[in-house]
Amino acid sequence: MDSAYSTCEPIRQKSGLLNVGDPKLRHYRFRSALQSRIQLLYNVYIMGESSVLTLRLNAKLKNQLDRLSKAMNRSRSFVAAQAIEEFVSLNEWQIAEIKKAIGEADRSDFASDKQVQQSLKRWMRRAR
Repeated sequence: MDSAYSTCEPIRQKSGLLNVGDPKLRHYRFRSALQSRIQLLYNVYIMGESSVLTLRLNAKLKNQLDRLSKAMNRSRSFVAAQAIEEFVSLNEWQIAEIKKAIGEADRSDFASDKQVQQSLKRWMRRAR
């Protein structure tokens, strides 16, 4: 019986079948368990509460999102949420800076001619 098992072993290895004690299988199980725990921690501590948003995308953009999420080994929803988060952060910052500049202009808080000339000289020196 042992000889029959040992003759089948190379066939099992070539076909990708692994026995229960195989280190590759243990590594896979460990990695899978670790990924599950990391995802749980992410969902509980980082994501917090979330809500559903439905939107329409053109087919080209959806395909790009699918390829990107597959390459990142993340869900399409995760990648889209990350992209929206970055877009919102950037635009919030820009709008805040614009409002700040408008407030300064309303208070007539402008740079003097001397300050403008000094800034131009600094920029000209850096350009050389």
